[in-house]
Amino acid sequence: YRREMARWGEEQRLKDPGVFIAAAAADAPASASIWLFTDIRRKSDFAVLRKCLETRPGSQLRRVKIVASEDVRRSRGFVFTTGVDDASTECDLDD
Repeated sequence: YRREMARWGEEQRLKDPGVFIAAAAADAPASASIWLFTDIRRKSDFAVLRKCLETRPGSQLRRVKIVASEDVRRSRGFVFTTGVDDASTECDLDD
């Protein structure tokens, strides 16, 4: 289902690049001092998140990238899929 999920997500982002971040931010209580987004995939997601945080004085953005070696990923069942694993949904934040 990954290919279909990625395609659907791309369709939504073409309509509105910040659709997923904005939806999550809209549900966050005004008193929330920590937001944890566990699946940021694009530089544009960070741009939208920064924009959301502008309305919350004193807010800070911290990014953490967790990586696993190819061997570890394969031991967990990962199989590289061309057109999915080399797409921007997986690689936009590699730099």
